[in-house]
Parts: sequence; structure tokens; C-alpha cells
Amino acid sequence: MKSWIALTLMLAIAVGTAGVVAQPATADRRELRERIEQHYDIVPLTDGIALRPRDSQARAKGVRLIEIAGGAINVNGVAVTGRELRDRLPVDADALLQVSYLSAAEQKTLFAPPPAAAPPAAPTADPPGGAARARARR
Repeated sequence: MKSWIALTLMLAIAVGTAGVVAQPATADRRELRERIEQHYDIVPLTDGIALRPRDSQARAKGVRLIEIAGGAINVNGVAVTGRELRDRLPVDADALLQVSYLSAAEQKTLFAPPPAAAPPAAPTADPPGGAARARARR
């Protein structure tokens, strides 16, 4: 009996904290997206993403294009290690490495454009003769 109570209590705690753990992950992802978008134009690829630097810091270091696909990071078409990335882009290296840990599907979801707002609903028109019938009933 005590084991059932303990098991039930542990299950309740696990279920209760699952939502709490998921929220920071969403906030972290949003923050990661904003950080990347602040410095780069994002170009979706079939199996990852490409980033074109917006700021002069990356361009001054000779960075024209960063490709992140399959867990690898290529700068100007050449694979780089985490250390090399930190040497070339010290400010953005951690964010770029975080993106490289995501699957291609997660990267696409992270950088997908926001959903377009639904168009306003068209006003409903009276059926033909509807207004005339309503006046006739009065």
C-alpha cells in the first residue's frame, strides 16, 4: 500500500513539473532565435540552415556564409570546430553551436516565419429577399 502511495506521489510530481520544464525551453528557443536573427539573415536549406552575416564584425573576419546542417558548421564552405568558431565569431559562437545541436526539423521550426494573421471574416449578407421577408412579417 505504501509503495502505491509513493508511486502515485512521484507520478503527480513528475506530471506537475513537466509543464514548468517545458516553458523555459520555449523561452530559451525564442531568445536563441532573436539572438541569431539580430546578426544574420536566415536561409532555409533542405537539411539545415544557412546564415548570412548582417553586421560588419563577421564580415571583417571574412565570414560570408555559415551553414549549419547535420550537426556540422561550415564557414564559407569549410567545416570548423567549436574552437575555430569561437576564434572567428566570439560573440555568436555559443548561439551558433546551440543551433547546430538541433535537428533539421527543429531548426526549421525555430526559424519558421510567424503564421500569417487570418483575414477578417466577411460580413454575412442577407439571403436574397431576406430583408423584404423580415419587413413583411412586421
